[in-house]
Amino acid sequence: MAATGNWARGLGRMIRHFARNRCGGTAITFSLLLPVLVLGVGGAIDYASLSIQKEKLQAASDAAAIAAARELHLANADASRLQPIAESVVKANLGKTSSGVNVRTSSNIEPLSVTVDLSQPYSGYFTQQFASVDLRAHSVARVSGGTPVCVIGLDRSASATVSLDSNAELKAESCAVYSNSKSSTGLNSTSNAVLAAGLICSAGGKKGSGSNFKPEPLTDCPPVDDPLSDRPAPPIGSCMKKNLEVIDKTTTLQPGVYCGGLRIDGNSRVRFAPGIYVIKDGIFNVDSNSVIEGENVGFYMVGRKATFRFASNAKVTLSAPETGPMAGLLFYEARGSADLRRHEILSNFARVMVGTIYLPHGRLIVDADNEVADQSAYTAIIARRVELYSGPKLVLNTDYSATQVPVPDGIAHNRLITIIE
Repeated sequence: MAATGNWARGLGRMIRHFARNRCGGTAITFSLLLPVLVLGVGGAIDYASLSIQKEKLQAASDAAAIAAARELHLANADASRLQPIAESVVKANLGKTSSGVNVRTSSNIEPLSVTVDLSQPYSGYFTQQFASVDLRAHSVARVSGGTPVCVIGLDRSASATVSLDSNAELKAESCAVYSNSKSSTGLNSTSNAVLAAGLICSAGGKKGSGSNFKPEPLTDCPPVDDPLSDRPAPPIGSCMKKNLEVIDKTTTLQPGVYCGGLRIDGNSRVRFAPGIYVIKDGIFNVDSNSVIEGENVGFYMVGRKATFRFASNAKVTLSAPETGPMAGLLFYEARGSADLRRHEILSNFARVMVGTIYLPHGRLIVDADNEVADQSAYTAIIARRVELYSGPKLVLNTDYSATQVPVPDGIAHNRLITIIE
């Protein structure tokens, strides 16, 4: 549009020059050329405006097809719901320029897909003097896959929402790894790092060579909704323990609210009885040569400085609850927590971590020198950012039948929705 405006201004100066020239030949020439010149400028302006509106219409069509395809999947192929959804998405995307848009939707069961066609009369001043013009957009969104989710990086703008560096490995061969970041480097696997998964998808771009990914990531994927965004928080009671430290002891801890955090250090051996452990206003820190173990346990991190950290020599063997408010959730960071808190798995002996690690605001840092989670029936990670450093080998299995720990539906039955036309 800037170039068109400059051209129009230049042409205007030329027209004014001709108009001021009083020579007879010039006046005749000017009178003959003026309609052509005006028509040319008007056509160029109309064309630029038309191109912009066409791009907006196509973007609205793509968004409507994706929204309708998602609804088609959720509604078990109830096509009657698609038209109003598509219309509302188109209106929201186009805003004041949505006047006169005609929306048509159709669906197909095999393969499962939704088609959206838009048309809109174009009202350019010069164009409408000679012919009516309809802008058109066409989109087809296909629901495919069924690949379970192992990792979702929720941050939609970071340059490293899912990131592997140095000699890190992330092995998730039977499930999908998603980066929701629209950044051109939102998905990173660099140096000698290797990200291997059943599906690798980035809402933006990726950084790394072919040897850093197996297979090559899909880019420009639609962001994946947080499947746990509606999960209610577990209840929080009064403090059971305050600033508890367990150092060089063997003991069993009971579910409850641990205010000020929980420190386990030295050569301690701690068993967690089944239930929910609320870590409030402090860090859950397992250090030195300590050993922790627990079945049917969930850790809810809430309040100031509520994070977890497993040091390099700590041994961790945990599985999430099978029932109750935290069924399937091993760690749950409270909504409203400060952004980008560090939750760290530095342990070389964190081999069993069955369940879902849910950190909607936090960073999960994995920086060990050994396998992590490889002996778990399944492990899923949903975090604002996921970062692997140095030499860990994070193994995310999906052997759901090998455990009674339930898998959240949005993780076990995720579908990929992509624009194919």
